[in-house]
Amino acid sequence: MEPSDAKGATQWLFDRGWNCPWVFWEGDFDQNVNLWTDLASLQLAESTCSDQSWLMFKPAPILEESVDWIERSLKSNAKSSESQEMLSCLDIGCGSGRDLAWLLSRKAVDGRPMWRATAVDSSHGATNRTSAICENMGLSGQLDGTLNAKVAVNGLWRLLTRDNSNVQVNNASKKGGKPTAATGESTLEFFSETVQQQISGTIPPKHDLIITIRFLVRSILPHLPSLLNPGGYIIISHFVDHEDYKYDQPRQNHRLGMNELRDLFSSLEGMRVVVDKLEQIEDGRPVNSIIIRKEYSL
Repeated sequence: MEPSDAKGATQWLFDRGWNCPWVFWEGDFDQNVNLWTDLASLQLAESTCSDQSWLMFKPAPILEESVDWIERSLKSNAKSSESQEMLSCLDIGCGSGRDLAWLLSRKAVDGRPMWRATAVDSSHGATNRTSAICENMGLSGQLDGTLNAKVAVNGLWRLLTRDNSNVQVNNASKKGGKPTAATGESTLEFFSETVQQQISGTIPPKHDLIITIRFLVRSILPHLPSLLNPGGYIIISHFVDHEDYKYDQPRQNHRLGMNELRDLFSSLEGMRVVVDKLEQIEDGRPVNSIIIRKEYSL
């Protein structure tokens, strides 16, 4: 919505590549008597008030477009076709949880929740917001837990805790010295058995779906298949360096190269790229969105 006292704000967005399918002027709400009727006809407003919570944002396009056939594929697994168990998702770099909350809100035909999930992010604020949005939408029972962790450039997992009281660090898993008492941070081998055992109540060892949206640490990518069930999927969507697009953030070294993800996962045994495309996000920047499947032979 363009404020009454900020004429030209919408054009500023358009000039910078933003895709704004609906733009409303603040004065319309006072001067256009048909506005609410028009909004209702576009399914952008409703005339009744309910206690149901709604997400303010859509999920990543690649997730929204693919989730139906991914769910069908996962449920067609002979071992789970008649199972009442929920599918499991791991969101690495969850941010504020909009993708995860949207996924958890999906229901089976009989109304049962389809997904349970774990959220990982380096920011306590991010995981707190993820927990809050799940609570507000009545999804807390499907959120197995949140974990604050950083991934170093060498592929090691830095488990971030406030007091280290629930993290045991031993010589076999420790890298770079003792935990620092001031920050309570310890450096552990990423995806190691030790870490898995210590946080097994929070993160199951295998998942049906791993998503990482607009988050890139190259060193962890080859390890993702080890956290995936056979027949499971990985969805990655991140900014890409492309000659037809000029933008400032993220910096070039934090962008994907063209075909970088396809080349990596195609080289990993038992992994098959099923979707690989270039698309634009809301502000016009390009992202490479890819879906990889782990074959049953592994």
